[in-house]
Amino acid sequence: MFIRVKTTPNSPRKSIRIVESFREGKKVRQRIVRHVGIAMNAEEEGALRQLAEHIKARMLHKRRPRLFPPEQVAEMAIEA
Repeated sequence: MFIRVKTTPNSPRKSIRIVESFREGKKVRQRIVRHVGIAMNAEEEGALRQLAEHIKARMLHKRRPRLFPPEQVAEMAIEA
């Protein structure tokens, strides 16, 4: 899973989404798991990226429980 920032042509809007890759036969495809939001400026984009990191960490923790809690994993990802 990863976070994708998609821009809109001729507009300052940026869509922040959580996307996962999967294999379908010999092809690798991607599907949108969650649409986090639309940012109109850099400040909103940063806030939505942090939110997306937290959501992604929780989703991964539900799939496979980890040693560290999801909030700590998201904080480590944001700092890196």
